[in-house]
Amino acid sequence: MRTLLCIDDDESMWDSIRAIFEGTHKVFISGDVPQAREILKTEKIDLILLDHSLPGTNGLTFLSELSRLHAGIPVLMVTALDSDYSLAEALRRGARGRITKPFDVAEIRHHVQQALASLEAPQMRAALEKEAEGSRPGLIAAAPSLQPVIARALDLRKLNAPIFLAGERGVGKEWLARHLHDAPRRAGDLFYRIRCRTAAAELEAELFGDEGHVQPGILRTLTGTLFFDDVNRLPAPLLERLGEVAAARTAPHAPLLIFASSDLPAFLEGAPALFAELAATRSVELPPLRERADDIPVLAYHLLTDLAQRFGSGLSGFTPESLRLMKAYRWPGNVREMENVIERLVLVYGEYSQIEPSFLPREVCPIPQRISQLPGMTLDQTLESFERGLLLEALDKTGWNATKAAQLLSTTPRKIGLRVDALKLKAEGRKAS
Repeated sequence: MRTLLCIDDDESMWDSIRAIFEGTHKVFISGDVPQAREILKTEKIDLILLDHSLPGTNGLTFLSELSRLHAGIPVLMVTALDSDYSLAEALRRGARGRITKPFDVAEIRHHVQQALASLEAPQMRAALEKEAEGSRPGLIAAAPSLQPVIARALDLRKLNAPIFLAGERGVGKEWLARHLHDAPRRAGDLFYRIRCRTAAAELEAELFGDEGHVQPGILRTLTGTLFFDDVNRLPAPLLERLGEVAAARTAPHAPLLIFASSDLPAFLEGAPALFAELAATRSVELPPLRERADDIPVLAYHLLTDLAQRFGSGLSGFTPESLRLMKAYRWPGNVREMENVIERLVLVYGEYSQIEPSFLPREVCPIPQRISQLPGMTLDQTLESFERGLLLEALDKTGWNATKAAQLLSTTPRKIGLRVDALKLKAEGRKAS
C-alpha cells in the first residue's frame, strides 16, 4: 500500500484527502513543516501533497529542502494560486506538478496516480510526463471530419516551415501539433511546449540565449518541435524576432515551429507584418466540436477505451440514448471538456458495462431528461437513480467531504452518510466521511 503525506494547515483538506485516499493508500497528515519533518524521519513516504501557503516555513521554501533531502519522493503542490509563475517556480524547485484548489476527485486522483506510477519504473517517467501534458495525438487522427485539416497540416509539415494552428480552446491544437511531430519523426527529436505566459525576458533568453551566446538558446540547439501555446500572449518585439527566425527556418534539421492561438485572426491584426504574412499562407483551423457532431461518437469511444484501460474500468460503451444526448450537447469546452466528462464517468461508474443517460453530467443530460429516459423503471428506482446522481455530484464537487456536501444539499452530514451507505456509493471503495 502506497503512503501519502498531506502537508496543509486546512483541516477540511485533511478530511478530503482521507475521504479520497484512505482504504487504498496509507495517509499521513501534517499541519506544518516541523511536523512533516518528523514524519519523514520515521515513515516511508511515497508521495507528498504540499500546500503552497503554510504557517512559518512556506511550501515553496520547504519544496527546495525536500528536493535536496528527499529527492526520490514526488511532490505535488496544492495551491489556490492559479498562475503560471507559481507553477514554473514549483517545477523549477522540483515539484512533479500542481493541483489547484478547489479540486475535484478525478483531478487529484489522476495526478496522484500518475506521480505514484512513475515510481514503479524510471523508464515510465518521460511517458507519464508527456501524458500529463495532455498528449493524445491519436485522438485527432480518429476524428473523420478532421482528415482534410490533418492532410493540409501534414503537407505543410513536409516543408519544415512554421505552421499556425487556429481554433477555440480545448479543440485539440496541441494534439494536432504532437501528431505533426510524430509523423515523420527522427530519433532523438523532442516535443518542447513553450508556455507563452512566461515573462517575456525569461522566454527570450530561453529561446535565443544570452547576448554573447555563451548559453545558446533552444532555437539553436533543439531538434524536433517547438509548440508555442497561446502565442497571442507574446509581446510585439519578441514576435518580430520570432517572425525573422520563422521566415528563415526551412533547413531539414531546424526545429519545426508551431504557433497556436484561440483567436488567430484577431491576434494577427496587431502582429508584426512578417509574422502575419507567414500566418496568412500557413494557417490551419480546427473547427469546434459543435460543428462536427458526427465526430462525437468516434471521439467518445476513443477516449472511453483509452481511459477505461488506464484506470481498470469495466465501461466499454454507451447506450444509444447516451450518444444521442452527447451529440446534441454543444460542448463549449470542446474535446478537452469531453475528455474530462468521460474520465469522471470511468472513475465513478467503473463497475458498469455501459454509460447510461443518468450517468451523464447535468449539463449534458438535464434532470427532466434523466427522469424521462429511464424506461421500465419503477417510481422507487427512478427516485433512487435521481438521488444517486445528486449525491454523487455534490460529493465529487466537495472531494467526498460529507459536511460540505450536506451544505450544498441543505441537509446534515449524518443524512449524507446514511444515504451513501444505503445507496452503496463509493469513491474508489471509500465511504464519505
